Amino acid sequence: MASRIKERQSGLWGTPCRPFFIVLEAIVLTVSLTTQLSAQTQTVKGNLYSETVEVAGRTLTLVGAGLRERWWFDIYTMGAYVESHTCNPQILISVDEVKFLRIDLLRDVEARSMARALEDAFEKNLPAEGRPSVRFQINTALGYFKKDLEKGDSMELTYVPSVGTAIIQNSEQQGVTIPGKGFADVLWSSYFSSSTCCSGLKKRIFAQCSQ
Repeated sequence: MASRIKERQSGLWGTPCRPFFIVLEAIVLTVSLTTQLSAQTQTVKGNLYSETVEVAGRTLTLVGAGLRERWWFDIYTMGAYVESHTCNPQILISVDEVKFLRIDLLRDVEARSMARALEDAFEKNLPAEGRPSVRFQINTALGYFKKDLEKGDSMELTYVPSVGTAIIQNSEQQGVTIPGKGFADVLWSSYFSSSTCCSGLKKRIFAQCSQ
């Protein structure tokens, strides 16, 4: 990722983008982790990622979990879940089904820093077609990052077909759901494409994936 990762005093991820507003009823997507942990459950830096989660009435399977590092600092851990289990990054990005990312912070992160990091990652994965509309959605999403995250906080990024992507911080949805699949594709591409922001994280997640 092009943004500089520093201690919180100087900002981990940069400056926020001015929010844009869209007219869409907010849809809060409830995510409940399965209570029965199995042998497939993965633990990363003390954070548990169960084999399955229930999202929007669907059972999703863990692709893998990993650690995001930057300049020798542990930033966060992340688990990736999808309905139809796959170990193919391109399928993971493009498949149009319920998908879920859970991020658990290992250090304090300023909201403006997170927005800048995401903006850099999104920019590298913007599609050739539909770029203006997707960029509008990206700016809308970046405007939601107003609350600083602290060590131990969590973020959930949930995509539901025909609904869109919900951004949830510590169980509270930020803004309204971002509609359409275009934004979701850019989001998932940011982590799992060849232009990923986080090659080490991607490698760790798929290293644990089995067909």
